Amino acid sequence: MSAWSKVADITVNMYLHGMSAEEFDEKYFPIKDFPEENVSRGQMCQRKIFESGEMFVDYLPHLKKIEKPSLLIVGKYDPVCCAKQRDYFKWFVVNGIFVELENSGHFPRYEEPQAYTSAIEEFMNSLNS
Repeated sequence: MSAWSKVADITVNMYLHGMSAEEFDEKYFPIKDFPEENVSRGQMCQRKIFESGEMFVDYLPHLKKIEKPSLLIVGKYDPVCCAKQRDYFKWFVVNGIFVELENSGHFPRYEEPQAYTSAIEEFMNSLNS
């Protein structure tokens, strides 16, 4: 096993909070008919983040610079977007709207598509008023 593989394994383990990929999927990703195109894109994006070394770079301080109306939609049971990140958005994004969907994990657009779409529509409508 290469050094990169070992680092990648450790990084993935931290990202998955010590669970196996199978356990993580079963617990937080119950959607069985997830579009293959999205899976491929997600894997490609994740690989690029790991390879760039930016997996654990803290970009939260940059949120203070956002002045435009912004929307953050998260699932209540999202294991990736933690309370610190949510709170930082709520506290420091001046024109930010925070929406937490009650029955979602990391993929609310698939887990609660109606609520997700409604949140976006409400946000967009608020920009026009």
